[in-house]
Amino acid sequence: MEFVSCNDGESFVCVVQDETTADFHSSKHRTTCTPTTTVRSFYQEVASLAHYMIDTFVLVWCNPNGSDERLIPDSTTTLGELGLSGKRQNFLLSQKDGIDPVKSFVSVNEQGDRTNIHAGESNGNSLYPEDQTTPVSMNLVALGTDDDTVSSTTGTYGSDGGGIASSSSSNAKTEYVGLVNQAMTCYLNSLLQTLYMTPEFRNAIYRWRFDGTPDEESRSIPFQLQKLFANLQTSTKDAVETTDVTKSFGWTSSDAWQQHDIQELCRVMFDALEKKFKGTDQDNLIKQLYEGEMQDYVKCLECGHESARTDTFLDVPLVIKPFGASKACGSVEEALKAFATPETLDESNQYMCDKCDKKVDAHKGLKFLSFPYLLTLQLKRFDFDYTTMHRIKLNDRVTFPHRLDLSNFIGKDGGGHGVASRHCDTACQQTGQTPPSAAATGLTGDDDVAVTSTIGEASSCSAAAEGQQPDSCDREHHAAANEKELASPTPSSSDESSPAHEYELFSIMVHSGSASGGHYYAYIRSFKDGEWYSFNDTTVKAISDRDIESTFGSGTSSSFYSYSSMYRSSANAYMLMYRQVNAERNAMPLETAMLPEHVTEVIGRVAREEEEERIRVERERSTLRTRIYYDDPGHDKLVGRQIAFHNELPLGEALVEAHKLWELDAGIVPLERCRLVKYDSFYEVPSKSLDHLDVSTPLSKIAATPFSSSETLAFMLEARCENEEFEEYQSSDDCCFLKIFYVDLSAETVTRKPMICADLQWTVHDLRLYLAKKFKCSVEGIRLLADRYYSAPQLMTKETSTLKALGFYVSNKIYVSAAYTEDQLQDVLVPYETSRLQGIVDTCLHTLLLTVTLPSEEAISRYRNATVGQEASQSQPTSNGNTARTICLAMDNRKTISDVKEKLSEEIQLPVESFKLHRAYGTGQEFEVTRPTELLTQYDGKTSIRVSLGRALRIGEYRVKVHLFQLDNPAQEEQENGSSPAAKPALTNGTAESAASAMPTLLTATSGANGSDAKTAPPSPAADEPTETTAPIEETAKATAAAAVTAQKPMAKYEDAHESYLLCTSVVSKGMTVLQLKKNILNDSSTSLPSSMPRDPSRLRLRKRCWKYPATVLLDTMKFEEDISVYTNWDVFLQVLPEPECMTSSLQTIVFVRRWKPSSYSLGPWKEIVLHDKLPNTLKDAISVLSAIPAERVKIARGRGSFPCDTALLDMPDQDWDPDVRSLGDYPVNLSDDGVVFFYCDSEEKLQNLSDERRKDIQKQDTARFGNQSTVSSYYFREKALKIYTSVDEDNDSR
Repeated sequence: MEFVSCNDGESFVCVVQDETTADFHSSKHRTTCTPTTTVRSFYQEVASLAHYMIDTFVLVWCNPNGSDERLIPDSTTTLGELGLSGKRQNFLLSQKDGIDPVKSFVSVNEQGDRTNIHAGESNGNSLYPEDQTTPVSMNLVALGTDDDTVSSTTGTYGSDGGGIASSSSSNAKTEYVGLVNQAMTCYLNSLLQTLYMTPEFRNAIYRWRFDGTPDEESRSIPFQLQKLFANLQTSTKDAVETTDVTKSFGWTSSDAWQQHDIQELCRVMFDALEKKFKGTDQDNLIKQLYEGEMQDYVKCLECGHESARTDTFLDVPLVIKPFGASKACGSVEEALKAFATPETLDESNQYMCDKCDKKVDAHKGLKFLSFPYLLTLQLKRFDFDYTTMHRIKLNDRVTFPHRLDLSNFIGKDGGGHGVASRHCDTACQQTGQTPPSAAATGLTGDDDVAVTSTIGEASSCSAAAEGQQPDSCDREHHAAANEKELASPTPSSSDESSPAHEYELFSIMVHSGSASGGHYYAYIRSFKDGEWYSFNDTTVKAISDRDIESTFGSGTSSSFYSYSSMYRSSANAYMLMYRQVNAERNAMPLETAMLPEHVTEVIGRVAREEEEERIRVERERSTLRTRIYYDDPGHDKLVGRQIAFHNELPLGEALVEAHKLWELDAGIVPLERCRLVKYDSFYEVPSKSLDHLDVSTPLSKIAATPFSSSETLAFMLEARCENEEFEEYQSSDDCCFLKIFYVDLSAETVTRKPMICADLQWTVHDLRLYLAKKFKCSVEGIRLLADRYYSAPQLMTKETSTLKALGFYVSNKIYVSAAYTEDQLQDVLVPYETSRLQGIVDTCLHTLLLTVTLPSEEAISRYRNATVGQEASQSQPTSNGNTARTICLAMDNRKTISDVKEKLSEEIQLPVESFKLHRAYGTGQEFEVTRPTELLTQYDGKTSIRVSLGRALRIGEYRVKVHLFQLDNPAQEEQENGSSPAAKPALTNGTAESAASAMPTLLTATSGANGSDAKTAPPSPAADEPTETTAPIEETAKATAAAAVTAQKPMAKYEDAHESYLLCTSVVSKGMTVLQLKKNILNDSSTSLPSSMPRDPSRLRLRKRCWKYPATVLLDTMKFEEDISVYTNWDVFLQVLPEPECMTSSLQTIVFVRRWKPSSYSLGPWKEIVLHDKLPNTLKDAISVLSAIPAERVKIARGRGSFPCDTALLDMPDQDWDPDVRSLGDYPVNLSDDGVVFFYCDSEEKLQNLSDERRKDIQKQDTARFGNQSTVSSYYFREKALKIYTSVDEDNDSR
């Protein structure tokens, strides 16, 4: 932030960059000097801007010639004499003697006058601070700390990440406690701190007594507020939690992530408190403190008759910038005057006077009848910009006084016709603004007095006096006078000379950010000491007058909101709270010693809860959560179990607990043959032995670094055999660990042995000597294989090679074989490639253990008996039951799935063709294994396979899911008459769903038949409506021969609706035709086909299922994998035709069409047309035959989106009718496959002129047709409504 101080005469700009701050790049001060300005004066000016003592910093001139020059503080040399000239000069503000500058102070003398004390002007007595004397009676308030930047509007982002909080104040500890921000609850914290700092409200909460059960405490809002206030008053913490309060609101953790308007929260909270206080001593607390009265009136200007209604209010919403105005109200007083200014009802908006019995000019407005004891003013800074169509925040400067006199607004005429009102009315007339409407205030009657925080209401206020500009001297004088008033001493509440309607400011709730989000914090004046404090979530600190002034706003607004907002502060006052100056009612907060007994009990309970929490946290900090690894023989690697130790637990006791953890105390391994070693879980190796430590050594000292709650240790519980010694492990770069896998040549098995620690400088011969001693055999009988992970194990034959040279690192794996007999020694002499060792190791490396779930024996037996003498059904149901068994199958991973089935066939005694394999994944999904040649190398030891009974796929076969495809036209007659919503065509996703929420299935329909019988004649057309043909398909084909188009009649809906839309699952193989697949579907006994479905394959059509939409039609002569590409888990649609298939060539294209009737705003039934080419006129000719509309009057439009191209009826006229294309394959039609939807209409049919009622009816039809599915995607975040639940039932009902 840069400050400008104007000087007279020819001048230049001096920019001083403060490099002593953390953000020195943006910490700059700007002042204007003349060549005659002395260095001493320049120092004083910079000290004033930066709030530093003069002699505690150094100024360095950045000479343009490249040499920096240090300025002497007390020098009388002028800047011109130093050579400063031009338009701009740069300076650096640096440390003096390596010490940061010292902040200056504000002195408050006994008369209450505040003056800045800078070096050289301390009370006018001394230049330097060592000569400075401060009177004992003075109160010193620090303007800032060394960490602050110079601007009061420059600060740190709040916890919500949305705004900037003022930081130019002292960080010294205050007696007040902050509130923890749960996530985005800064608005709640600001309001709670304001209510807590309100003595009358706090004392009333203390007086209230909770008489419910302990279970009801958590949902009692007054009790939780009482508990919070007591905690704020007595806690020694820097900040306390608000979670108990939000729980009493009925909020969950997700509500903490919703930011709301602080004024809305105030109203909702007061409403909830009124409900909770009902029937108690505090029944009228909110009304007594915050409720005022106003009158909504209309006054005839001819007879003077006045019609009025009295309303109550809890806050006053002040419009700071009326709609359409170029200027904002400059102060709260102006906004209040505008609020009370009546609106003139004249011309076409005249008022019907009952007394005059005619329409007359009248005044409509609001009168204040009484103001509340605690007055809440909301500055409506949120507006809507109709140019950009976005919500905006108004950062205009709006001043507010420390003391507010409202006497002019109360009187016999309500204040609306007083001097202030007339002044505002005159100003409005001069600026051409319209006085505000009473309806714009948002006030309602007694039953609902809530004032919404909606911005953008049409109301007006006075801009300024005659000819005044926003930046005029009068405005500056007003701001200066207001600042002086803020700086004046706080009057005593017992001042008897105060007017009856004088109010004093005590809370400023500030919003920092934009209209889309931001951060709230509060500036609150303490009634105990009269000082102002900043309550910014967990931070509470004293502030200065400059901080308060910064909340006025940043100046006048501009019509270019988005541009000007970049250069203006977004932190400004949003809500103000005033207290009436009344010696009889003004109270002070109760001292802790004076609190009621029930509150003292609450404080004691809070103290006990805090102590319990402290003990719990201390216990948590002293708890070591670690894992104990053990070499479990049932696993191929070490397995870890979690355990919690006290960090001061002795090592010996930890060993006992680990021994119990692995249940070795049941006589498996004695405790004396076990030990704990540090374990590296990353490399899966021990890291260090602990034998050198005493058993009384605490675990915290074993850690490599001091123990903290974020650190954990890992241990390995190691057991030795009897008469063996433990290895000594040392963490060193010269050591490595070897995981030993012992190859037993006799049993032909591989078992894991305890790992050993080896020196990297050991040779292969050294290692063999060590292992020979360990396995008690000759050195010649030891063979070593190094597993390098990236290749097959290699025999370690070079005796002189070191382990380091062989590439051994921290963790290594080796196979060891020991020869004890002559036969085993002979195997040592055999080449490794043909030795028994190679075969055993090779088998071990390629062995895969599969977990296989088999059907129950009963299910297998029943299936075996059912398939004796006949081929198993491909869809035989599987009944594994609760007795399904699981086996572990060992397979060579170089084998295939066919080999797995061969082994399982022997296990369940069924042919491999009679069962299927399904691979299970960790996500819970299962997929059938359909490739018999698939290698097991793609599986691992965690793979699970499930066996199901039924026909399995052979090589070259694929399973195909067949779905029913229906084109439904319900209530066709009503649709065509426009009396009911059009049908909503859609496709099933494989489940039966309701028509309102799911897309119904589709039956082919190409003419107007309706009803359940396919032979039912269509309804007779109206006399003035074109007749649609119902001719047989042969006649239709003849009529459209010139157009090369074929159309089909619709098939009636089935009488017995099929609940499952997945008809069956069939099998196709390479070379099979589509016709053969149709026959298989009809002949499959397991397929549940509707009784009325034809059994003639020529009346069935198969088409590809593209996601869930119909696509390419499959002709009978097409062959799978030759003409049709097939893949695993393929899906097709089965469509029933009323007559034999007429599509005979893949060059033809079939499309869906629907008629749009503009005269009735309705859609006709679905129809299908087969096109022989893609010319637009071909489609129009075919439509002409179907609809009897002349071809030259047919207009077409491709449906938007995917099938079925649902479109709102009101949007149908906006379709792209008759696009200018030569071919239907061109953009924007893009007809490239079957299943495209076209709408058509008669160009001479006139569009219906809709009334408002008819438009609403159509919208309801669309809502019913679309159901819960939205046709437009919304990318806007929907804010959750702010609500406080006052009962559990209300909470459950709302959620």
